[in-house]
Amino acid sequence: VHFSSNNNLSSWSPTHLISASDGKAEAICLVSDPNGILYALWLDGTSSDIKKLYFSRSNDSGKTWSARLLLGRDAKYSFISAKTDGAGNLNIIFSKELSGAEKVYFLRTIDGGKYWTAQKTISNMDGRSSWQALEIDNAARLHVVWKGAGVYYTRSVTY
Repeated sequence: VHFSSNNNLSSWSPTHLISASDGKAEAICLVSDPNGILYALWLDGTSSDIKKLYFSRSNDSGKTWSARLLLGRDAKYSFISAKTDGAGNLNIIFSKELSGAEKVYFLRTIDGGKYWTAQKTISNMDGRSSWQALEIDNAARLHVVWKGAGVYYTRSVTY
């Protein structure tokens, strides 16, 4: 997984290696918080089915990156969406398949990735639950849409 930034719409920074790949990195997501901290998330694995969910952060506009942190292991992960809120908390939505059903899950860190909430299930629907998107409104509620047998929506009741 590599990173490069645009300096003035006509030139780019040198490419920086965030993490060597286990085999096949995919579903890469990059977001920043109100303080300019960058967060990279990606899936990686040696199998086309079994992936691990990784996280890294940069405090210096992408010049250096933290060692990758394993957030989830050995599942059939797919599709990551992430967004920071006004307080700088990183909110992550992702899909993974367990026991033949793909479901949508939520994770959050309020301290830049040192500690994480327990994984919370957003969708208990059987079947494919993928291609999700996340938005945070002015009242700090999280809104999530995803594709399943149709297009579905939910929002957080409490934040």
